[in-house]
Amino acid sequence: MTMPEGHSPAPQRTPGLSFVVPVYRVEEFIAACVESIIREPEFADRCELILVDDGSPDDSIRIARAICGTLPNVTIITQENKGLSEARNTGIRAARGDYIWFVDSDDEVLPGAAGQILHRAADGVDMLALNFETIGGTLVRGVFSENCEQAIPGTDFLMSGNPPMPVQFYVFRRGLLAEHDLWFEPGIYHEDALFTPQAMLCAGKLLRIERPAYLYRMRPGSIMAASNPVKHVRDMIHIVLKLRGVAMRADVGRAGRQAIERQIGFAVSGVRYYWRRTSGVERRGVKRVPEFVQAVTASSSGFTAKHLGVAVLFLPLMSVQWILARLKRAGGKLA
Repeated sequence: MTMPEGHSPAPQRTPGLSFVVPVYRVEEFIAACVESIIREPEFADRCELILVDDGSPDDSIRIARAICGTLPNVTIITQENKGLSEARNTGIRAARGDYIWFVDSDDEVLPGAAGQILHRAADGVDMLALNFETIGGTLVRGVFSENCEQAIPGTDFLMSGNPPMPVQFYVFRRGLLAEHDLWFEPGIYHEDALFTPQAMLCAGKLLRIERPAYLYRMRPGSIMAASNPVKHVRDMIHIVLKLRGVAMRADVGRAGRQAIERQIGFAVSGVRYYWRRTSGVERRGVKRVPEFVQAVTASSSGFTAKHLGVAVLFLPLMSVQWILARLKRAGGKLA
């Protein structure tokens, strides 16, 4: 990893909002992304932009550097390609702002977003949930349910029927991440589905912002659209198991456990979706699934066992063998 580039001495005042933008193969979109951030009226005095070049082989970072020029509140970090999770973690380490917003480099920030976030965060909320608009797909606008006037506990938000959303649609208090040692898990797809519920579990005050703040680009060449469905299945099962471990922790109360179990249900739906995208060859070896179901049922709560039992009906053999080995090492219990 190279040291952050310093265009000029950074301002000493702590920024209110840090934009963390991982950069990889987005030369067609990076200009619009960066410009949407630095043109925000609050950017000069109250924000910072951290661009993490994740070993991008194209001209993405050169384009971004040319746009940012000598802006003192822009930091560019270059590292070898480690994946989206590690790029975001690098951004967390470099961030100085009171709040962190993870923005994908092919998306854009809608005008006025920074101002409304800083205004609504003034009361010290732990997280903000953002509405969004889309381009390039059929979904036009995403709307979180219920009213947006008062902050609620993160567990209430998890229980309110909102499906898991990408991390870009939330803003996190940086202190919350530090206090609870929250990081993105490297090497997996759908890392948001593991990171965000854990952050919500720790969030005492979460506020929804009704006005759309984020422009989400749906494109065929994205990581999610172009990648291997088998890895998606395995990673979603990994997330189910990790979330189950969170739900079973001694420090998680009943409400938190129910909230996480709801997210497990969403993750199981993800397993189903990606399994349907696999080929027949990739579906071989499911004969050991009943053994796994029995083992999990014997060591799980009713809700979790029911949903995990459904999930493993869609597991490839390799994942079943790996999970059974974990069960054996743990004495029949998944941690």
